[in-house]
Amino acid sequence: MPDNPANHGEGAFYVWTAAEIAAALGTEAAPLFSFRYGIEPHGNVSAASDPHGEFQGKNILFQRHSLEDAARKFGHSPKTARAMLAAARQSLLTLRTQRPRPHKDDKILTAWNGLALSAFARAARIFGEPRYRQAAQNAAHFIKSALYDASSGRLLRRYRDGDAAIDGLADDYAFLIQGLLDLYDCDFETAWLDWALALQKTMDARFADENGGGYYGAHAEAADLLVRDKEWRDGAEPSPNSAAAGNLLRLARLTGQSVFTERVERLFQAFGAHMRAAPQAMPLMLAAVGLHLEPPRHIVVAGQPDAADTLAMLRAAQAGFAPNRTVLFMPGGDAAGALARHAPWLRDCTMRNGQATAYACDNFVCRLPVTDPNALADRP
Repeated sequence: MPDNPANHGEGAFYVWTAAEIAAALGTEAAPLFSFRYGIEPHGNVSAASDPHGEFQGKNILFQRHSLEDAARKFGHSPKTARAMLAAARQSLLTLRTQRPRPHKDDKILTAWNGLALSAFARAARIFGEPRYRQAAQNAAHFIKSALYDASSGRLLRRYRDGDAAIDGLADDYAFLIQGLLDLYDCDFETAWLDWALALQKTMDARFADENGGGYYGAHAEAADLLVRDKEWRDGAEPSPNSAAAGNLLRLARLTGQSVFTERVERLFQAFGAHMRAAPQAMPLMLAAVGLHLEPPRHIVVAGQPDAADTLAMLRAAQAGFAPNRTVLFMPGGDAAGALARHAPWLRDCTMRNGQATAYACDNFVCRLPVTDPNALADRP
């Protein structure tokens, strides 16, 4: 614990006793700090929340009262209270640096980075924040360079300090494919879709249960497993089968290829009993089922990359929350050919009169094209 560095304990680096706070901050700042951050004389963690007694007598800092309430209680102006609290935090930080630091888990996992780049890509698209987009792109580039073998199409699971190892599991593939599809939705680089399709092919070959449907967590060559499990519960992380269901539906809608729809329908059949018995345990898969029940709806934007009218049309196409809407971008030149290679139905979606042009489509049947972003107001 902090008062005895030889004895480590849960959260020891971060927790404080009331006596430590008083000794560090003095008689004027300590009461203000303790009121603001919930310090109690005998610790602020209840026995019910601490069944193993790891935090007995300790305080976990949190903002119990607002700055304004703290200033008012002790007769300070908000400006003065803010300055006192800042100085107090710095004093405690200085003391904390003298404690033995907890070990840092700095390994890089493919699956977790897939989830992270997914979150960054979605945030970049929603908020228009270039830093988030760059973070997602950086993660994808790193995984491709350090944890992916293009010749075999296989992923490795873990990277640390220059060493990549451990054959990828189903969640590595499912979460990374999800992230790449979100990244395509963000920057419309066809390379991400190409890679997602390649990874899906490998995942199908190595993890799919071709008889019973769904995906095993480990591949058939894993020699140290007694049973190949098919995980279906969405917990702290989604199950690879739930993530795969969403991925297959998105790939079906991006490409128009029925093979993805057929595979996801077999997946739903494999886990149908679980969904009926414990729907609360698999919300992501149920979301995929809901999406599957909706007819495919698309907005295809054809235009010059980074042109003002193209960007305006893409913003209009992506506005609002519509989970069943797929937005595709058809640039000119070779890039259009690369996308049409995966989705032949897009070949006729081209610019009109040199302007960015949008096609609203239901079940792969498109309405007349429009060149005014406002005309997408009645889009699906």
